Amino acid sequence: MTKRLPQLEPSSDIADSDLLLQSDSSNDDERKLPFSEAREYFSAQSVQRVASRTEMKAINAAADYQFSLDEGGRSGDFVVRDSAGAGFLIIKSVTSTSVDATTDTITSTAHGLVDGDGVKPTTTVNGLTAGQLYWVVGATANTFQLSLTYGGAAVDLTGTTNFTVDHMFDPLEGRYALLDNGNYVERILQGPVLFRHYGALGTGAADDTAAVVYAVGTGLDCDGEGSNYTYLMTGAFSLNAGQKVTNFHFKKGFNGEIVSGLPDSAKLLQGEISGESASFTGGGVVIASGDSQHIVGVDILDVAGHPVEVTGSFAQKALFEDGIWASATPGTQSIKFAAATYANGDMTISNIYCQGGNLVDLGGRQNVLIDGCNMTDITFGTSTKTTITGCRLAILGGTLQVSGSNQVLVGNSIAGDVELVSGANFCVIGPNTQDGEVIDNSGLRTNTITESKSLLRGWVNFDGTIATPSIRGQYGVSSVVKLATGQYEVTLSSAFTNTGLSVTASGHKTNSVATAGDFAVNAFVFSGDKIRVSTTDSGAFADFATVSLSINGDA
Repeated sequence: MTKRLPQLEPSSDIADSDLLLQSDSSNDDERKLPFSEAREYFSAQSVQRVASRTEMKAINAAADYQFSLDEGGRSGDFVVRDSAGAGFLIIKSVTSTSVDATTDTITSTAHGLVDGDGVKPTTTVNGLTAGQLYWVVGATANTFQLSLTYGGAAVDLTGTTNFTVDHMFDPLEGRYALLDNGNYVERILQGPVLFRHYGALGTGAADDTAAVVYAVGTGLDCDGEGSNYTYLMTGAFSLNAGQKVTNFHFKKGFNGEIVSGLPDSAKLLQGEISGESASFTGGGVVIASGDSQHIVGVDILDVAGHPVEVTGSFAQKALFEDGIWASATPGTQSIKFAAATYANGDMTISNIYCQGGNLVDLGGRQNVLIDGCNMTDITFGTSTKTTITGCRLAILGGTLQVSGSNQVLVGNSIAGDVELVSGANFCVIGPNTQDGEVIDNSGLRTNTITESKSLLRGWVNFDGTIATPSIRGQYGVSSVVKLATGQYEVTLSSAFTNTGLSVTASGHKTNSVATAGDFAVNAFVFSGDKIRVSTTDSGAFADFATVSLSINGDA
């Protein structure tokens, strides 16, 4: 059976009015019962539909009665709790000892309020409205100001009368709200807390900082509801131990890190943090201490600082996995570890793509596994016992400098040289697929080096039917020029001295299996950086829709 209660007038008791019972089946008849007869049947499952929190709070509902709130993103089911348990909703009351209308400053010795606390005046005074939500700003040990917006400008106080404010536990009424009759309601959660429960709009233009801060402040798992919602942040927030925040898209609108703390076992899963092309200083996430934190499936893009920074030497056992992390500031590592040495790092960095940047400054870290990442460089610092495997390092003519001790680089694809710098000790380098050399300048004989060079010099796939051939994909190729019908010249990015390289060529005239012909593609080394290619149909030069080359050998 589905249930629909009659609308109750504000401040009225639940009347003995008719209750409409409507069957889920359209073939059954509707029937009406007096509410007093139906109350026992439905017990606490009876639900009153309301369109706003204001309407809900005005209804004189008894404990265990339920509401169904239909107020946009705040919608959900609430159950009424008795007033005897409502004390926690007002954390404390703070009374001023003086009010300065010139500086809009309120004095109360050791008031205990901090910026971002939500308070409500108990009386209408000094231009403030009783029961209106205000946010604490400019707080010191003994003074504070009030703002109508989270982190906004102080309100203009019009008088100097002392007054009292109530510090609210849930000022945004995301989970709890006081009813006018002294009882309170509690949201019935069907899953994680949603930022929109706390009034977030997720438009990317409206400031959603307060909603995110208070949702995360519950300590419960939170969900951003996916890419359809973008939350503009003008301030930071910190997770609680063991808490998960999932399916989010945070957009930076201030200087600093969006996530200022990720404590023990806290997790950021499946989301995005956007730095808005480094319009604001600071990075993405800071980890000061703790262990077993996870950042998985999260893209952190265009921040000015480090996407992730581990500032504490004791943070350990973290997992960073599956994401695109990129600083918009050239030379800034995607991950920055503290310089202090810690003997049990036990961290895993897996499948992070840092868009052509330096993946990590290892600082003084120990026991870090880096697997399946794509990068141009790594800063080893004084780290030890780092294992790097299955990664692509596009040093691009530069040199990867390995320092520290007990470092292992095995099974990677490295474009460039690797140098063991002075003092590098007990390191294992190779076998790797490497376009370059391993240079041991350590001055020690404790390192193990196994070289395995790549034989691939370059490849290209292009369309030869147009005047300027269109390159569909390439590696090690700078240009393709059409010399004449069916005749092309491919220029490599780097010249080589070995004219005995192997060139493999293939192609098709029309890219259609329905087109038959005596097609042929021929290629040869023409000079130190050029390959000549010809395409023919039945012995006559002809332009081909697809021409592919692979150049292999020792340069």
